[in-house]
Amino acid sequence: MAIFPSAYGMALGSRIVDNQVELEGMEPTRRDVLLKRIGVMKRFVGLMDEDVFCLALRAMGELPFGAFDNCDMLVAVTQTSPNKLPHMAAKLQHAYFPGRQCASFDLNLGCSGFVYAYILISSLKKAGLVFHPVLVCGDTYNRYIRDNRNPAALLFSDSAVCMTFSVDDGGTEMLAVDMGGDGSGADTLCLTESNSIEHSSLYMDGAAVLQFTLSVVPVSVLRVLDKAGLKIEDIDLFVFHQASAIVLEEIRRKLKIPPERFPSNLATYGNTVSCSIPLLLKGLAETGKISPGMKILMCGFGVGLSWASCIVKI
Repeated sequence: MAIFPSAYGMALGSRIVDNQVELEGMEPTRRDVLLKRIGVMKRFVGLMDEDVFCLALRAMGELPFGAFDNCDMLVAVTQTSPNKLPHMAAKLQHAYFPGRQCASFDLNLGCSGFVYAYILISSLKKAGLVFHPVLVCGDTYNRYIRDNRNPAALLFSDSAVCMTFSVDDGGTEMLAVDMGGDGSGADTLCLTESNSIEHSSLYMDGAAVLQFTLSVVPVSVLRVLDKAGLKIEDIDLFVFHQASAIVLEEIRRKLKIPPERFPSNLATYGNTVSCSIPLLLKGLAETGKISPGMKILMCGFGVGLSWASCIVKI
C-alpha cells in the first residue's frame, strides 16, 4: 500500500528573472553554452516579504475548500525556514487551521526531501498511524545568493508546493525504495558560516556535486529497479529532481532512458529544490500523462549529500 498526491497547490516567487537578460554582458557563444548546460531560462525569486513560510501559506491556499478538514499530520520539507525554533509545520498548522490539533514536524532536507517525505508518510499510512497527511515542500535559496558570480546564481527558483492525498488508496503500491547519504560531501553544498542565518551565503562546488550525482544516482536507480524485479523498460515515467540540464541529460544517457519517459520542466521553473518533483507530477497530472496502472520511478538527490529513489505503481 502507498499513497499518491491527489491535489496540489503551488506558489512561486513574484519576481521573474530572465537568465538571458542576466547574461547580456557575456560573449554570445559562451552565454549560449552556459545556458544550455544549465537549462534554466527563467527563475522565480521571492521578494523581501516572500519567505518560505509566506509561499507555503499561498500554496496551501490554492487547494480546494475543505482539503485540510481531516488532516492528522502536517509535514514540511524545508531548509530555509525563517525560524530555527519552532518547526515551520507548527506555524503553518496554527496559521491555516487554528484551534485544531494534529501531528506536525519538519524534514530538514533539500533536493532529495520530497522523496524522503513521500516514503516516510507512505510508510506511516501503511502502518495505520496516519490517515490524512498533508505535505508541504518549500525553499527560498535565493535569499542566500547575493552575488551574481555565485555558481548557483542562475539555477534556483523560490517556491512552495502543498499536497493532499486520496483517502481511497486504490491499487497504489510502493514497489521498492533506496535511500542513502554521504556526509563527506556535506560542505560541497551548504550555507557559509555566519553570525546569523540571515547573513549566510549559499556555497556550491558545482563540479563536486556533479561528480557525486553522476556516481550515485544511476546506481541508486539500478538498485531500486533490482529490488522491484524490474528493468528500465518496465517503468512508464522517470520523475527526477530537476537539478540542471547537464545533470539530467547525463543521468538519462547513462541509464539509457527514452526521452519521452523522462519529463522535465527545468526551463520553465528552474531548480526548485524539494518542490521540483511535485511540480513535475502536478504538470503531468494536469496534462493527463499520469494514469492508473503506471509505474513511476522518482529520484531526488542533493544537499547532504543525499539521495532517495522509489518506484510506485498507481
